[in-house]
Amino acid sequence: EDMSIACVRLMSRGLTPDERTLNAIAEFVRLEFLEAETSDTSKEAALFVSDILGVLPRERRDAMLDILTQSDPEKAALIKGAMLTFEDLTQRLPTSAIPIIFKDMDDTKLCEALKAGGAQSADTVEFLYANISQRMAGQVKEKVDALPDLSPKQADKAVTGLMVFIGQLEKSGRITLIKAAPKEE
Repeated sequence: EDMSIACVRLMSRGLTPDERTLNAIAEFVRLEFLEAETSDTSKEAALFVSDILGVLPRERRDAMLDILTQSDPEKAALIKGAMLTFEDLTQRLPTSAIPIIFKDMDDTKLCEALKAGGAQSADTVEFLYANISQRMAGQVKEKVDALPDLSPKQADKAVTGLMVFIGQLEKSGRITLIKAAPKEE
């Protein structure tokens, strides 16, 4: 548990934890959240973990999921199925939610997320632009193009900020995400 706390502290500072630390966090998550006896509690725990992992940068998220898959493939599959990632937005975000995001999210943070997202998933960024007015899309693209390149840490933070904002919109009932289709492995 002490090592897991240390890893979370490192991750919050943007440092890359070593493999031993990632394994310790994965074990902590497994013990504290995934080892419930009843299926309802187990599912709730998996949903909670999917919310947490869904906002992590892709590299960290994938490393954690790989570790969880090795130790408990069934729970890892449940987590993967419930997780919302930036790449999933094209299938899970209703088009009616996109104008809300563009209207309500801080403009600078949104532009940074779109710039960073272009490198992660250009399809997702184009999906977002395609579901607002052409005039607004053009204006936002100009702002995004004018931004300086983001460091990997800044890019991760920007995309995470967008995902957290979308999660907040869903939790407040302002948007409803489309249920995830079962993923085939």
